[in-house]
Amino acid sequence: MTATPLFPAEEELIHNQSTMYLAIFGRITCDQAISLTPQFMHWSDNVWLLNLAPCQSYWQKRAKNLNLTTTELIKQLITQLKGEDCWKVVLCQQPWQGVLMLAVMSHKNLDGFIDLNSRFGSNLFNHLSWEGWWHGLDQLIAHMRKISSPNVHLKTFFQQSRQMQKSMTKMGLQSPWELKDIATGLKRRFGSIISEAWHYAFQNKNLPHHDTSKIFAAWFPWQQYPLPQNTFCKRNLDFPLHDWPLMKQYLREDLNNLCLQPSLKKEERIIRLEWCLILHDMTSLTIPICFRHPHPLSAEAPHQETALLQAYYQFNQVTQKQYSQNHEECNPMPPVIAWKLIINEKITLSPNIFDLFQENNHDQKQLLQLENKLSLSLECYENSLDWLPEDSFREPNYQDNETIVNLKKMAYPSLEAMGKSRPLYLYDQPKPLKEPQNPGTFLERILDKWWQKSIHGQRDYYQLTDGQNRSFWAYHNQKGSWFVHGIFG
Repeated sequence: MTATPLFPAEEELIHNQSTMYLAIFGRITCDQAISLTPQFMHWSDNVWLLNLAPCQSYWQKRAKNLNLTTTELIKQLITQLKGEDCWKVVLCQQPWQGVLMLAVMSHKNLDGFIDLNSRFGSNLFNHLSWEGWWHGLDQLIAHMRKISSPNVHLKTFFQQSRQMQKSMTKMGLQSPWELKDIATGLKRRFGSIISEAWHYAFQNKNLPHHDTSKIFAAWFPWQQYPLPQNTFCKRNLDFPLHDWPLMKQYLREDLNNLCLQPSLKKEERIIRLEWCLILHDMTSLTIPICFRHPHPLSAEAPHQETALLQAYYQFNQVTQKQYSQNHEECNPMPPVIAWKLIINEKITLSPNIFDLFQENNHDQKQLLQLENKLSLSLECYENSLDWLPEDSFREPNYQDNETIVNLKKMAYPSLEAMGKSRPLYLYDQPKPLKEPQNPGTFLERILDKWWQKSIHGQRDYYQLTDGQNRSFWAYHNQKGSWFVHGIFG
């Protein structure tokens, strides 16, 4: 009998995490931006958009170590970076919302840091003026034209804009938010660009589903700010290589050569490398070498254990996907004759950030480095405010609001007692079980949520032991049918 882990797969966890962006109005340099993330965009004269996704897990882990929410940590980082300068900063989940929120802050003469997901930020965002809306929309169209978006037809857009302005004046609507009552007809009346811009601004302020995020990423005209030439090194092999042990030796040499190049500074940490292979048949194959947390490449010279482990994982994954090795069709990978190793993404951690993170904490450094070496990330879970086994766990949310935190404090004792009586492993679907002669120890009775469709109804859970002294978590439903739901360790 086999069991599947209670916890969701890594792909599901990724989908449940929302990407964080910063929209900043102020005098910001590339060095300041790259202290937070390698992905940022210059939107207008003094407006910058920063995508925190490449380093988001790192900031979340650091916030947890400091007993802060991720928002509180980002706020501290911004305070250190800006110094005496006056910045307007918005933490948001979509850059388009950040652009519009900066317009609200300018209209209200507000400086400082605002979390768009907070109650204050959400209410303030609804006060976006028509002037701010049209100014932001003009900038959006300008960026769409730069990337030659096929959806932009200027003449049609300007006609629809004028039509909308006249309509809003006649209807007496004071702000874009007041369109919520006629939102379903925006596309038919004013075209797809205006409709999508409004919906992405006002109907996706909560955590977006991953499908929505993908659609938005294809719609928004993100343009990466051009950085100085990436650090790289090339190698032409003396003879074709196919086996990893031999490639590993040369790859280690090239990783150490990258560390010696003057374009890579000591305080810079690597987020992503690209290993571009040239094969014997003159085709190319790109192997991404990614790190969950910013990696100090120079600190691991000359052994480069972490980078080589990630290269090995990705090399196997890409080659197995690219070249089939089954009995029906054998398509072996051609040997490698040359390659180029490129540092694609890196961040610079300033001395102030080192002080904030207490970099001398050896245990924290070791844990982050361990996660960089593993093929799968280490995940942490906690009890959620739910009695159903399927919904009784979640990833820790370091941005819980005050109400949720207080509820957790009140409910934790009962949740803790419940959790101690439950197994660590559950089946995806409970498995039918022959009615046991000895029902074992009764543990708990639960009811399904009446507002949701369910096939379980009332469940009485027991701890059963088989002839091999294996302990199972089983229940019977109202019909008297028995099922195995999990395995005790």
